[in-house]
Amino acid sequence: MPDEMDEDALKEFLKPKFQKNIYPDSVIVLRGTKELLHSKLNKLGADAIKGTHWVHAEQDRRFAQWYDLNAISKYGTDKPPLARFF
Repeated sequence: MPDEMDEDALKEFLKPKFQKNIYPDSVIVLRGTKELLHSKLNKLGADAIKGTHWVHAEQDRRFAQWYDLNAISKYGTDKPPLARFF
């Protein structure tokens, strides 16, 4: 029980653990805004992201597609919004 542990044992208990047994069909969702993603990319620098899918134009395209697929008007159709799977 964490309440009964000494300080060092408690720190070790609370330390994040790397998940080694993630199933192949598992999904990891990171939440953040478009602005947050762009600010993180700016910190990497243009040279680091050049030629990758992380360039701003590509990310803007992905965000636009995601917002289109998850529009409220899409609910109730035979193709459910993408967010329902996350």
